[in-house]
Amino acid sequence: MRLSAPFLVLCSLLAAAPAGTAQARLDLIPEAGLGLDAPAPLSLHPLPDSLDAGPSPLRTAGVIGFGVGAAGYELVRRQVIDPRAHDAFTVEYDWSYARWADKPGHAFSTALQTRIWAAGYRWAGHDDQTAALLGGATAFAGMLYYEVLDGFDLGVGFSPPDLGANAVGAGLVVAQALVPPLEAVDLKLSYWPSDGNTCDASCDYEGQTAWLTVNPHRLAPVSARDVLPPWLNLAVGYGARDGDVRFGFDESVVYLGLDLELAGLPIRGKVWEALVPWLRMIHLPAPALRLSPDVGVELLAY
Repeated sequence: MRLSAPFLVLCSLLAAAPAGTAQARLDLIPEAGLGLDAPAPLSLHPLPDSLDAGPSPLRTAGVIGFGVGAAGYELVRRQVIDPRAHDAFTVEYDWSYARWADKPGHAFSTALQTRIWAAGYRWAGHDDQTAALLGGATAFAGMLYYEVLDGFDLGVGFSPPDLGANAVGAGLVVAQALVPPLEAVDLKLSYWPSDGNTCDASCDYEGQTAWLTVNPHRLAPVSARDVLPPWLNLAVGYGARDGDVRFGFDESVVYLGLDLELAGLPIRGKVWEALVPWLRMIHLPAPALRLSPDVGVELLAY
C-alpha cells in the first residue's frame, strides 16, 4: 500500500479547512425508516459551500497543479532524496506479493486518494459526480505514474496486478458517486505495528488488515430498516501474518465479523461531520469469527 506525502498533506489541508468549506452533507436518505427523531446516516462525502457558485477555474487549476507538484516531488525523491538503482523497463506480475495482502492495500490506498482528490475538486466547485470522476482519474493517473517509475527501478518492475487493484479502488469511489446505493459497500483498513517491524505502516503487512464492509441497513427493503441499525456493518477481513516483506509470510488470516459505521451514529456537529468521511475508512476493533489459519472467535479483531 503506497501513500505519498503530498497526498497526505492535501488530506490534512482539506480536513483542517474552515467550517463551511468542507463540511459533511446532511441529506436525508429517502424512506430511511429511522423515525422522526432519529437522524439519517451522514453523507459519506464532504461537500463545499462554494458549489452553488459553480466550478472555479482558479481553484481547479490549483488542485491540478498540486497533482503535478506531487508527481514532480516523487521523481525528485527517487532521483535525489532516496536514489534508487535503475534498469531497463521491466514488467512484474506480482499477484502473490506479501501473500496477496499488497493488492487490497493498493485498492484501499487508491480509494483514499480518490476521496482526497474528489474533496479537492468539490472545494473547487464541481458537483459530486464530476468531482468523483475527476478525483478517480487523478488518483489512478498518479498511481499509474508511480507504477511506471517502478518499472525502471531495479528489482521492482511495473506491476499490472497493482494497476488492476488501483483501478478497483478508484472505480469503487466513482461508482458510489454515480450509484448511491453502492455506498453500502466500502473498503476499510486497520493497522497495528507488528513486533520487530523495521518498515513503515505502508509496507508493514503483518500489521495491516484490509476489510470489505457492507451496511445491511442501506441495502435492506424499507420495511426492514427499522430493525437494522445504520451504524452496524458486516465485514470480511484479510491479512498476512508470521513473516515480513523481505522473506515472505507463512500464514493468511481471514475474518468474518462486524464493523462500526461511524456515519450511521446519531452524532451531529460541524467537527464530527467534517471528520467522519475520513475516520470511517478505519476499521475499529470489533467481534469477528476467525476462519484462517485456525477457527476461533476474537472479541476485538483488528
